[in-house]
Amino acid sequence: MFLDEEDRKAIQQDQERIFQIKRVAADKRKEYDQKMKETTTKTFTDRPDTIDEIKLLHCTPDSFAIEWKKPCDNNILITHFKVYLKTQEFDEFEPIGDLAIEEVDENGNFCYEVTGLLASYDYYIIVNAINAQGEGYRPKYGQFVRTMSQDMYNTSSLYVWGNNESSELGLPEELITEGVKEPASGVEKNKITKPVKSEKFNQMVY
Repeated sequence: MFLDEEDRKAIQQDQERIFQIKRVAADKRKEYDQKMKETTTKTFTDRPDTIDEIKLLHCTPDSFAIEWKKPCDNNILITHFKVYLKTQEFDEFEPIGDLAIEEVDENGNFCYEVTGLLASYDYYIIVNAINAQGEGYRPKYGQFVRTMSQDMYNTSSLYVWGNNESSELGLPEELITEGVKEPASGVEKNKITKPVKSEKFNQMVY
């Protein structure tokens, strides 16, 4: 079928009109979906999300400290946190502490210290956020923490600085008053046995 110039222009105009109608409909649909998404997000309420990331700040033979960030509150303000602890011998977590939402540091972190623990012992800890809907969703597993051994803790008070040719062994000042003790039986004595004062580190060195 042969189309003259006038027919081709008419068909082209019809196609442009159809394309314009479809584009307007697509824009309206997109705008509608966005409004529905915003409305759903604002009206959706639930318990707080899981606190999956707990960081260990420090650990001793009888304590450790943790920190975490506030999870999504799902449009209901979080009021406080509950801390739970268990050992490997037990299946259930026991509540050991409560932290108010106001107790947040300048970096937006919440911190809690667990005390009265056993040395060289395995513990599992979880933290749950609380809002008006209830206690937040729990993680599948607790954060594993092993307390430090007493021997390691005592040894950690002893440290070395310097290079291989010129190094010094330091003790914290509170341990200096105990004096220099004789090495245990079977242990070779160090050639340098007289304590000296290090002005740079303000420590006793041997």
